[in-house]
Amino acid sequence: SPVWVETDGTYVYFSTVPGRLKERNLQRDPRVALAVLDKNDPENRQVLIRGRVVEITAEGAVDQINRLSKRYTGIDTYPMLKEGQLRVQVKILPEHVGGYT
Repeated sequence: SPVWVETDGTYVYFSTVPGRLKERNLQRDPRVALAVLDKNDPENRQVLIRGRVVEITAEGAVDQINRLSKRYTGIDTYPMLKEGQLRVQVKILPEHVGGYT
């Protein structure tokens, strides 16, 4: 399923809601694969990342989803965030990065 991502140069991060299928699957099996597509040429420009989840934490997760909202939509506060809703931040260590342009 599509997710908004960010990186610190070492890890890749995304946000989800605890208890959803995505988070439950990652708790069960930490292996993950991501395809990052160029929005201007998604069929010919992609980065493929395979790695492992090394941490799932609520710490900083609301700030993260707001930061991602600003980056991807220009909206400062994530509009789908319900009052009191918990979020978790998923931290991935890439083990293989490839792709094509």
